[in-house]
Amino acid sequence: MDKYEQELFPSINSKRLKNTYENAYMNRFCQLGNPAEIYHENSKLHIYEEDAILDGLVEMYKINNWAQQTFNIPDSQDLRENQKNIISLKSLNDHCNGVIDEIFNNERINEINDFTDIFVLVNGVVYIFNRSSKEFVLQVKNINKRKLERMFLDKSYSDCNMHLFLVARPWRYMRFIGNIGYRKCLLDVGALSETIIEKCGFASVVDFFYDDVVHEILNLDGIESICVRIITVNFKQRQEDKCGFKKEL
Repeated sequence: MDKYEQELFPSINSKRLKNTYENAYMNRFCQLGNPAEIYHENSKLHIYEEDAILDGLVEMYKINNWAQQTFNIPDSQDLRENQKNIISLKSLNDHCNGVIDEIFNNERINEINDFTDIFVLVNGVVYIFNRSSKEFVLQVKNINKRKLERMFLDKSYSDCNMHLFLVARPWRYMRFIGNIGYRKCLLDVGALSETIIEKCGFASVVDFFYDDVVHEILNLDGIESICVRIITVNFKQRQEDKCGFKKEL
């Protein structure tokens, strides 16, 4: 291929064609439909939506208040066989150096937690917090260290005593206020995680993990229900420094 043809047809070895984050940045103005850009474009709020959004917010909070009083108190026939084990907040707290009680005996957690579920992994067992009844329903047993290591970019997080998975349900928001509900969903997860950190002492916030591995462990579909953030707690470090936290960059 001569030099004139190369101006029309770049060589297959050309670095300019390589799919890198830097090249995506350099070409950002001549690309259409970048997935991340589609998200923020579609989640914008426009003035013509004012009435629909205001009505949707009123309905959303009204249904949330009703749901908190009536949901999440399952009958045994509604649970799979491996979920029949329901443990109280006090019983689980005894295995967690008092962390569980400090986190979940908190009215602010319940206020923020309308649409976000909290999964708790301790001693190789995954529970989901049952906020109305102050109980935890067993989800999965026998999560060993090898499975934990597969989740994280930084394998050291698998050594922590307790992992809290903040599981968002974007469509619960979008049902009432449309696409901007996705943005509100993520903001609420952030507010919830900060509240948990304030209450549980030393913790690490993990934002970078392998989504498919986490969703497989938690039995989530990764679309309707997604894990957005993981908070890990090390009981020993917590005793040494009760007011510190680390955020993974």
